[in-house]
Amino acid sequence: VGTSRQAAGGGWCSMRISLIGHGGSGKDTAAVWFDGHTSLRFNGMTTSVVILNEMVKREKEGGRHVDRRTLFEARRENREEWKSVGDDLMREDPLAIIRKIIGACDVVVGIRSLRELEQSKSLVDLHIWIDRDVPPDPTVSVLAGECDLVIPNYSGLSEFYGSLERLSRALNIYTGATCLAT
Repeated sequence: VGTSRQAAGGGWCSMRISLIGHGGSGKDTAAVWFDGHTSLRFNGMTTSVVILNEMVKREKEGGRHVDRRTLFEARRENREEWKSVGDDLMREDPLAIIRKIIGACDVVVGIRSLRELEQSKSLVDLHIWIDRDVPPDPTVSVLAGECDLVIPNYSGLSEFYGSLERLSRALNIYTGATCLAT
């Protein structure tokens, strides 16, 4: 960690980050912003997508048809089941989900437990909590203060993007691209 390496998707990158927070806090929005405006790559692979892939695989192995979109859209109503599948994936290797993500991306979205956070420090340079006034997710046991940084997301996209740009400039990963939305 912390050394230059080929970034997921090409180019060179000197870091990996994780974005942590409750559902609806802006983690995916931030990841897409980082992909479009920094040297960090994100292709949509999140902890939820890794778990979704496993759930679909299990359903198919059981001979059942499952609609990926329906399953994904219902994830918040079925948090405990999703957590259970994630726990199964990490039973032998607590970093299994994160390893799948960093094989494709420089931005890890969706670490949920302090155990994952602590163990991922060997693979991820900076853990960022996205703080927004949303209902707490009972499956997220990480607290904002356990992350390296907290980025507020209270005032709208322009302000949120401005915070992400300032952080990116401070980390020297900003590529100078302009925001797609304001």
